[in-house]
Amino acid sequence: MITDTQIRNIVSEVLQGRFAEHGFVNSDVVFDEDFDGEKIIRVTAHFDGPRDVADSLFDAADDIRARLLETGDDRYVFVSRDYPGSADDGEPAEETKRTQTS
Repeated sequence: MITDTQIRNIVSEVLQGRFAEHGFVNSDVVFDEDFDGEKIIRVTAHFDGPRDVADSLFDAADDIRARLLETGDDRYVFVSRDYPGSADDGEPAEETKRTQTS
C-alpha cells in the first residue's frame, strides 16, 4: 500500500506541474471520510493570490487520482483552493463548497 508521504509527494508533483506558473505556493492533504464513510483525500492548493483555476482544480484531482490508481489506491480526491484573503468573510471559497458536497 502507498504511504501518506508518497501520496503527498504525488499531490505536490501534480499541483506543481499544473500551477507553478499560476502562483501555486503549497498544498495541504487531509485523509478523511465522506458522508458514506468511504475514505477520501481532501487537498487544499494554496496560491499567492486569487487565480482563475477553478476548472483546472477538477482536472488536477483527476490526475492525482489516476496516479493513485496506478499504485492500487482507489480513494477519491477532492481539490479546493485557498489564497490570502479568500475566506475573510468567514465563508469558504465557492469551489471549496462545490467540491466538499460532491
